[in-house]
Amino acid sequence: MMRWILPVVLLLMSPVLAAPGEEASPLIVHEWGTFTSLQDVDGRTIGGVNIDDEKLPAFVHRLGQPRPGEAPLAIDIFSKSLYAGSPSVTMRLETPVIYFYPPSGEPMTLDVTATFNGGLLSEFYPDGETTLDGKPSRRSPESINGKTRGSITWKDVRLNTRQAPPATDAHVWLAPRNVPAAASIQVGSEAEKYIFYRGVGHFDAPLTVRRSDGNRVSISPAAGFRSDAMWLADFRADGAAAFRRVDLGEHSAAFADADYTADNVAKLRAAMKQSLVSAGLFDDEAEAMLETWKLSYFKSAGQRLFFMVPQNWTDDVLPLEFSRPVKVTRVMIGRIELVTPSQRELTTRLTDPAVKLDEATKQALMQKLGRFAQPLVSDVQRQRNRSVFELSEAKSSIE
Repeated sequence: MMRWILPVVLLLMSPVLAAPGEEASPLIVHEWGTFTSLQDVDGRTIGGVNIDDEKLPAFVHRLGQPRPGEAPLAIDIFSKSLYAGSPSVTMRLETPVIYFYPPSGEPMTLDVTATFNGGLLSEFYPDGETTLDGKPSRRSPESINGKTRGSITWKDVRLNTRQAPPATDAHVWLAPRNVPAAASIQVGSEAEKYIFYRGVGHFDAPLTVRRSDGNRVSISPAAGFRSDAMWLADFRADGAAAFRRVDLGEHSAAFADADYTADNVAKLRAAMKQSLVSAGLFDDEAEAMLETWKLSYFKSAGQRLFFMVPQNWTDDVLPLEFSRPVKVTRVMIGRIELVTPSQRELTTRLTDPAVKLDEATKQALMQKLGRFAQPLVSDVQRQRNRSVFELSEAKSSIE
């Protein structure tokens, strides 16, 4: 009997061997980011959302921006590396960051490629090799469409490096660094705590929010899309907020005055953090994400729908590739900025040719309209011009 007990004990004590081509301890990769879009009361996507909420540090690379020693490129950069307010931009890919957790403190190298199907990856750090529609390119196009395909490849990403990241006082850049366990990275001579990139797209959000006359909203998904958590939130300029957790279907978009409190911002943030951690982020990663976007998420006035984005949708829209085996967790939040009845009224007033406003009044109304004031005004003007053109064409055909 003792003849088989010892081999079994030794087998149980021995380490588990990895399968051929598989590492015993995988390289863990975590990513977070945000998809942001703007919808009118009918659920129609509004373009022109390539505007900056918070400026990035000067060392961040951009399409349309020459590298050191190169001549200026043909197309200048304005906002997110496209012309400001471009109608073709209907989706913003906000600051995805990629963290790496190697199995040991030993140096490790890999290549990473991110591709945006239906979009352009226009700002990034460290520097990488960029392509547009499958061809190497550093240019910034005048517009994009649903077939646009931008990508970035970071070659020879070194993990566990000792080089210090660049100095900056930008809150939007410093908050993601506060993840101590993540390995420092280096590409060429550029070091950081994470890979950063962001871009702009031309496609609709996977959820459509339509508003009825009774100030109710109906939330409907694209085919096959499902979110594990959604929050309808309304923020006032004085810092008070009201929110409720919602699901697909119809809900009231109105909140009573008693629903608005400053404490609700912290409560919503806590609820979102719990969902981020449940989806696979580490606690400090979730905190870094929410801290990075506290201005645009929680402090900017307006009504918006937040929702958790399932990884399979992210993988289809924004596939990642790695040159070695990795265990990847990707957690994204969707954000739909909603046009409220009061915003629609303000926009109508600002764009009505019959209403004469002095410059001071216009600026006050634009400020009251919020951070997406220019896209909203431009969209109404485009719709009005289109209607006038169609009416003119109809008259010409009759004559």
